[in-house]
Amino acid sequence: MKNFWLQYFNLKKNNLIFNMSFSAMMIALGVILSRFVSLNTTYFRIGFGSLPVALTSILLGPIWGGLVGASYDLLASFIFPLGAYFPGYTIDAFLQGVIPSLVLLLVKGNKFKETIYFIIFSFLICLYVTCFTSLFDTFKKIELPLYARILIPFGFLLYFIAIYLVNYLLEKQNKIIKTYKKYEKGLSFFEIYLCSMTGLVLISMSLLPIWNLMVVKIPFLVTSFTQGIIFLGSSIVRVTILYILVNAAYKIVPQKVISYSLKNMDLNENL
Repeated sequence: MKNFWLQYFNLKKNNLIFNMSFSAMMIALGVILSRFVSLNTTYFRIGFGSLPVALTSILLGPIWGGLVGASYDLLASFIFPLGAYFPGYTIDAFLQGVIPSLVLLLVKGNKFKETIYFIIFSFLICLYVTCFTSLFDTFKKIELPLYARILIPFGFLLYFIAIYLVNYLLEKQNKIIKTYKKYEKGLSFFEIYLCSMTGLVLISMSLLPIWNLMVVKIPFLVTSFTQGIIFLGSSIVRVTILYILVNAAYKIVPQKVISYSLKNMDLNENL
C-alpha cells in the first residue's frame, strides 16, 4: 500500500512538472506569435497566437488552457502593448484555452453529436453573415446589390457543406481500404475543426465584436463578418497545424504525463 501511494504521488508530481513546463513554453510562444508573427490592426488580427493556447487546452485540459490563454495575453499586453489594456480581450484569450477541451469532451468519438454540433454552428455563422449583408448599407452608406446579399451567405453555406462532405468521404474511404491508421486515442481533423468553429462563433463573432464596439466603436456585425472571413481564409491551415502537433505530441510525450483530451488516464493501468 505504501508503495502504491508513493507511485501515485510521483505520478502526480511528474504531471505537475510537465504541465507547468509545457504551459510556460506555450505562454512564451503565444507572446511571440501574437506580437511578432501576426498582423495586428484596429479591426482584426491575423496570426497564430492562439495555437499554443488551443494545443495546451487539448493536451492538458481547460484549466491549464485557460491559464495559458490569460497569461500570454496579459504578458503581451504589458510587455508589447498595442494600445491601452482592456480586460475583455483577456477574457477572450482565457476562453480560447477553455473551449477546445470542453468541445472534445462533448463530441469526441460520437459521430452523431459531431454532425449536430457542426450543423448548429454552421447555421449560426451563416446567420451572422446574412445579418451583415442585409444591413450593409447602414455601415457603409452604400447599398449592397441583391445578388451579393444572396451569394455571400450562400458561399459560406457551400463552404461548410464542402467541409462536411470531404470529411464524410475521407472517413468512408478509410473504412473501405483500411490503410488509414488512426491513432488509438488521438483526435481526428474534424474534431479539431469543431473546436475552432466553436471558438469562432462564441469568441470571435460574439464576444470580440462587443469589445470592439465598446473600445473603438466598430459596429458589432462589421467585426463579426470580418472574423468570419478570416476564419474561412485561415481555418484549414490552422487546424492542419494543430492536428499535426496534437497527434505528434501524443506519440512523443511520455503517456504518463499527458493528457486530458487524448486519453482517459487509468491510475491502475499507469501504476
